[in-house]
Amino acid sequence: MKADEIQISDKTNEELRDEIFLLNNKQLLNISQMAYYDIISSSKNLLDVIRDNEFWREMKCDMEHKILLQYMEILMESIRNSINRISSNERDKEIEKLLKIRQDLYELGTIIEGYDIELSYIGEIVDQYSMKILSKTQYKETELNDESTNINMLIGTIEKTLSEYRKDYKQFIELVSNIIRMIPMRMAKESYFSIIKSTLMRNFTNYSKSYIENQVNEYKKLFDSSLRDSYGTKFDSFFTQIQKLKNIELKSKTLEELESIVSDIIIIARNIAELHSLIIGLGLLVNRIIVVYLTVDLFDNLKEIEEIIYNWEDYLREKDENIINNMKSILALQAQNIEKELNSTLNSYELIKGEALKREGFYNEDLNKELLFTRKVLTYYNDIMFTDYKLLFSNDDQPITLNYLEQSVDSLIQYVNRTLSNMDNMERKIRMRRLLSVLELPFNGIEDFLTYIKNGLDERVISKEEIYFTTNYILYSLEELRQ
Repeated sequence: MKADEIQISDKTNEELRDEIFLLNNKQLLNISQMAYYDIISSSKNLLDVIRDNEFWREMKCDMEHKILLQYMEILMESIRNSINRISSNERDKEIEKLLKIRQDLYELGTIIEGYDIELSYIGEIVDQYSMKILSKTQYKETELNDESTNINMLIGTIEKTLSEYRKDYKQFIELVSNIIRMIPMRMAKESYFSIIKSTLMRNFTNYSKSYIENQVNEYKKLFDSSLRDSYGTKFDSFFTQIQKLKNIELKSKTLEELESIVSDIIIIARNIAELHSLIIGLGLLVNRIIVVYLTVDLFDNLKEIEEIIYNWEDYLREKDENIINNMKSILALQAQNIEKELNSTLNSYELIKGEALKREGFYNEDLNKELLFTRKVLTYYNDIMFTDYKLLFSNDDQPITLNYLEQSVDSLIQYVNRTLSNMDNMERKIRMRRLLSVLELPFNGIEDFLTYIKNGLDERVISKEEIYFTTNYILYSLEELRQ
């Protein structure tokens, strides 16, 4: 037993609780300071984008620009007011206002994601038509009598690559997913739905209701975002551009014309990505401001924070880049020191926690309340993905029933089946393939997966030229991965 551990084991329960309160308070102060540093660093970039008229002219989203500009002004004022001592009631009202903005931003982000998903499907359909043209052109003069050898080579290479990545679970899953995305979908609906159901029934086991509900909604959005309630309600310029692309008759297009459409898709996709990044950035800024309001009362002296805010306001008035750059340099050094303090605090806490777990009845009501508050602060601070609030603070930890799980999975299958009826065969297969590829390890094993690949490349349902094109593309991708 180390000296620190011996010293801790000699302390009374009350002494250990006092140590935890002290360390916890120190951790919260450090997190609050880091939140302020992040606010200063990120707000400058966000302001630059929101005030960039050229950017918004290209986006053609005047109404949404006004909304986001209004939100930014509210957030700026909230940052200024955060250094003022206010009552708990006033603080709660401020946080409530911030949460309303957070939810609005999350919904805007969801709409933008929907456009991105639908645009990506158009891109895949265009790629499919381009591939058909290219495969005929590239293999026009090639003898195509040995496709079985080519497929056997592909299967052997896939087996070897999967074996190499078997110990790295994350990369293994990603590899399977990428291969599914490249294989033509040649599966009857009944078999497809059977795989979807068995995979999700397996993967969702032991998850909470809130997680399953959220994940099923994500899968529905991924399969067809255009049927979601919010689709088309905001950023109508993107909606119009996407609908225009959807209405193009692609079958009659030449390769050059298809390449021109791809160029248009890339421009729209870039604009969507930039706008989505802005919305996520604003959402993360809200998270940081909430952290500040939750923890600001812990500061005995706000002088250092006040100086940061005053310098930040100087920059906003003067528009002097030297002010903000100098601030960023200073804050970066201070952030490094705080990170060291956080690590030290965490190490001390882990030692005490280890001892506390040995003692029956150690965690009393006051300590549990304190730790729950800390967890709340850290949840906001660590939310770098801008997660749905309902999932972020879900209290639903009860295991689900088999009946609930089956109903949830069936609702997804029914949604998919309903949307398929409005699509042509190519779009249907592309969307089915996308959903299958995002599931964690579909199929019942390697043999089933390899059989799926063979069926997808069966010359009875796909041209020999396409088989060669697809197998060579996959072999090239696997070779790039292994290098």
